[in-house]
This record gives sequence, C-alpha cells and structure tokens, in this order.
Amino acid sequence: MSLDKGLILRGMQESLTDMYRLSGELTTTQLRVLIFVMRRGKATGSDIAKALEMSAPTVSRSIATLSDENISRRAGAPVGFLRLENDPTDRRVRYAVLTEKGQTMVNRMVESFQP
Repeated sequence: MSLDKGLILRGMQESLTDMYRLSGELTTTQLRVLIFVMRRGKATGSDIAKALEMSAPTVSRSIATLSDENISRRAGAPVGFLRLENDPTDRRVRYAVLTEKGQTMVNRMVESFQP
C-alpha cells in the first residue's frame, strides 16, 4: 500500500496539531524521544540515547518531561505520555513505556494517515 505525498503531509500536520493540543509545546528532542518509544513500545534511556545519538542527560530530561512523574528541578508540568517501568529481572533497568494518554496519541497519529 502506497501513500501519496498529500496524505502523508496532511497526516503529519494533523498529528502535530493533536500533539500540541494534548501536551502544549514539545521540543524537537522530546518529540524524537516520544516517537522512538511509540515505535518500540518500551525502551531504556540508554537505548534511546544510542539510537538517537543523544547524551544520557538529554534523554533523561526528555523522559522526565514526557512522563507522569514529578521530578525536582524540572521546568514544566509532567505531560503524561510516558511512565517508567522497572525490569522484572533487573531492578537497575527502567523502561519508558506509553501511558494510556500516550497510546491515545499513537492511535490519533495513525488515524491521521488513514485515507
């Protein structure tokens, strides 16, 4: 199935509009992190940093902003698209996973690309 250029651009525009409505203004870095987790389902900070060629502190700040956790010394309220989940076999490992709000965003983004 091939999508035409107009449909792709319309889908991108509607997706970004929905994201803005639900979350306020996200940075490009935060969007990259969010889309990476959306594609993978769950990811560690080091997975994200390596794949997106970002520093660990940058990824950590982005996850904190996108998550539902209140972390001190962070600007802005939590967005609630992600939550942190502990690995059941190694408690040192934490995964960023989509919340229900994050999954709703994914569904809206996918629907934006439907003809």
